[in-house]
Parts: sequence; C-alpha cells; structure tokens
Amino acid sequence: MAKHSSFTVFRVFIIELPFGHEYNSTDYRKLKKNALCIRTYVSCLDTQVRNILTQNGFNLSLSPPQAIFDYPSFTHKFIINNLVYYISICSRHFIDRRILFREICKLILNRSFLNHFELERISEFFVDDFRDYSDLFGPLLKLPDATKLFKKFESFTSDVRDVDNQTDSLYESLTLNCDNVLNKDLFLICHSQVQLLAKLISFQKRLENLSINENIQGFHSLLWAVFSQKDTLKSLRLYLLYIKNCTGLHESGILLFASSFTQLTILNYHTKVTELTLHNLIPEQAIAIFNNNFNELRNFSFNYGRERFSANELLCQMAENVPESLETIEIRMGRFTADSLRKYAEGWYCKGRG
Repeated sequence: MAKHSSFTVFRVFIIELPFGHEYNSTDYRKLKKNALCIRTYVSCLDTQVRNILTQNGFNLSLSPPQAIFDYPSFTHKFIINNLVYYISICSRHFIDRRILFREICKLILNRSFLNHFELERISEFFVDDFRDYSDLFGPLLKLPDATKLFKKFESFTSDVRDVDNQTDSLYESLTLNCDNVLNKDLFLICHSQVQLLAKLISFQKRLENLSINENIQGFHSLLWAVFSQKDTLKSLRLYLLYIKNCTGLHESGILLFASSFTQLTILNYHTKVTELTLHNLIPEQAIAIFNNNFNELRNFSFNYGRERFSANELLCQMAENVPESLETIEIRMGRFTADSLRKYAEGWYCKGRG
C-alpha cells in the first residue's frame, strides 16, 4: 500500500519597502507608520555599530539584534529623503541622527542591489539635522564599494535646488562610474549643476528616458548631451527649457541658429522618440512635430504658450499629417469647435488609428 505524505506550502510575499515609495512629506501620519521600518534595519546592524548608537542615546530596546528577515538586501529603490524623514520621526531623542543615517545607508548599500536612486529636496519640517545636502550622500561616496554600486544604477532622479554647489561631488562621482542608466529625471538651476549633469547624460551608453525640468539660460552643453543620446533615447520630456545665445553651436557648422535655440530643434535629432511631452509650444512648433519624421511616436502631450492663436486652425493643420504610429494625444489648449475636432478625428481614422 503506497504511503502518501502531506506538506504545507507557505507563500512569502516581499513587498516594496518604504524607502522606495513616494510620499507627501506633510502626511505625518503615514510617515510615522512607515518610520517603524527603521527598527528592523537597526536590528540588522552589527554589535559595534549598535554600541555606537547606544553611546549616543539611541534606544535599542525595540530593535533586538539578528532580525529574522534581512530587509536591507531587498532594497532596490532608494529615495534617500525617506530615510531622513523616518529617522527624524523615530529617533527624536537621539543626540546625532546623522550617525544613524550613515550606518543605515552603509547597511543598505553593502547588502542590496540598488537600481534606482532618488535625491529630492528636503522638507522644511526635517531640516534640523540635514541642512547640508552633502550630509545625505556623503556616506555613500565614502563607502569602499561605492563605485561598484553606481554601476548598477538604472534610474536616477535629482530634484535638488542646489544653489551652493553642494551636490557637485555626487554628480562628479556618478559621471565617472555610472554609465548604464536607462531613466533620468533632472531638475536644473545653476551653471555648475548643469555642466555636471550634461557630462552625466553624455556618459550614458543606453539612456532611453530623459526628463529635464526648469528654465535655464545659456547652457548649450546640455544640448550636446541630448544629441549624444539620439541612438537610444525613446522618451524625451522638456519643461520650460529655453537656451539662448548658443554661440558655441554656431561655430560647429552642424546647425544654423538665429538668436535662440528652441526645444523643438532638439527633436530633429531624435526621430526614434516614442513618448513626448512638451510645454509652452507655439502653433508652428506643434505642427512641425506632425511634419517631422517621427515614425515611432506613440504618445504626444503638449500645451501652448502665451501667444494667442486659433485653436481651430491648429487642430485642422495637425489633422493633415497625423503620424501613423500615434496612439494617444493630449492637447491642453484653447477652445475649438466640433467641426475642427471632427476633421482631426477623421484624419486620425484615415491613418488607421480610429
């Protein structure tokens, strides 16, 4: 008689950890709840580090050593600001929260396979211990294996309004060691920051998605960086990007300029773009998008600038040359009639998108 054995299968779910979620820094209740994860990370620290924390007034009674589950090893997306918020909430009586910040950073970076790194502005509610942005990424740069870690990054976001050049050392290190990024979302404000981020963009081998935000003047090196990615770039988002007086580009003989270089000119070199978001277009620029050689453009979103124009006329002209690949379009513009909308829809239908 055959014997039958039975066993129970337990399913273990590993959820995205709080360090990778984007939160509203003013939602204190949610931040306080997620800040409890700090206890688990402290449990994974070695004895020497735990002694240092105790000597500096940190209460370890709720974080016994040798945690059952190794959470740090499963941290793949790291929004560094979240760590600042959680530490500020859960260690209010700690003498120097920067010590705990440094040790948890080291723990995550030594054990995990990070592929997404995000640096944002620090909320005014949490600036007592981290007034200098170098306090945030300083521990990363000092790690022995920091260069190996940067090579793994696939996504990098910088939303720091750095007017004091505090982030320069981070960008310089990333430029030297980080060349496989697929997605970049950058906020630019000062000359040195733009130059360093332009180098970081140019250094990439397979950049597919690029978003550049804010109004900057006179930084044509950024354009060369965008040009350098024309073979791999699929998604380009430009927000309030105006570059004037590009005398350096006049001398190249590659492009001819008048007195300004608009965001649309960049697109002449990136016909493989599949998703495009543009702001403050004039009618001629919007029409030129449809007349360009965008054989792979699937999603197009734009709004118009302050110039007055006929929304009906623009919509009718766009209808004459709708890209065959286009699947969705979002137009934030003035009022238009049902007739012009019908003409555009018919043009899209004739292209096979109806």
